[in-house]
Amino acid sequence: MPAFPIEEIYSLNSADDITHRSGYEYPVSTKKSNFVRILAVYSLNKSSINCGVSDCLEEHQKGYLVLTPNEQETCLCQACGKRFFAADFDEQQNDFVEQNRIRKQKSRLNNLLEQTGNIKEKIDFIKKQPHGANWLYKSLTHFKQAYPSELIRALKTLAANNEENRVLATLIESEADSSNIEAVRQLQGLSIFISDIREELIGKILMPLVELEKIAASPDETPSLARFGKLTDHWQSQLEKAEILVREGQAFFHIDNIARLKSIPLSKENSRKVKSLHWNCDKGDIK
Repeated sequence: MPAFPIEEIYSLNSADDITHRSGYEYPVSTKKSNFVRILAVYSLNKSSINCGVSDCLEEHQKGYLVLTPNEQETCLCQACGKRFFAADFDEQQNDFVEQNRIRKQKSRLNNLLEQTGNIKEKIDFIKKQPHGANWLYKSLTHFKQAYPSELIRALKTLAANNEENRVLATLIESEADSSNIEAVRQLQGLSIFISDIREELIGKILMPLVELEKIAASPDETPSLARFGKLTDHWQSQLEKAEILVREGQAFFHIDNIARLKSIPLSKENSRKVKSLHWNCDKGDIK
């Protein structure tokens, strides 16, 4: 399984967080060659620490954790950081804040990548189960082709559930039979007309997941990963939303619910057409 390589995420909030690290060395002799690379910056609020350079040892709260040639670590005060690395503390701090943000982002994405097999299995099940997402997409496509566009617009209006619903208002104003009004009010599964099952399941979960796998398999490329944050945080709720939408589709295409469509106020021609059509739920098309 591809994964993003992640360097250590440093959490240096106290002197103990630094001095208790397994590779900590103190003091280190004063040679420029003894300080290889800045690993992290720190700003201690309630404690202080002594600089690790043997000719300095200054007590300080803000400084740098650095790597030595023998893979050990020590700390430098700001003055020694400037002396050995020409480092500006504020600039280094901003850089490391951003680097830590990216490390944490990659760590969360790696957790997601570990679950891709399970997520894909769930997507496949939702798609291929009897009366699942594939059935719903096919059924809705055929429904929109077979039934008049005036009815589709009315169903979208009802799905929006506005307080001033013109479909129900038309029935009430025309003093329609109460059974017709009640039938329209009892319509189920209307959310399938304002949410696209393929977009919810494939566009928002599977396609970004596949793209993320490709990026992780090519670590030399460094595109922005921010767009995957929503997937990381919401893939479970997004799967649940897709499952709910499938159940909504099953409710809408039930024979009793389809019969309620005849109560929606339409032009005479479209009303006759709706009443003449017979829907086959299993086939996902008109009979």
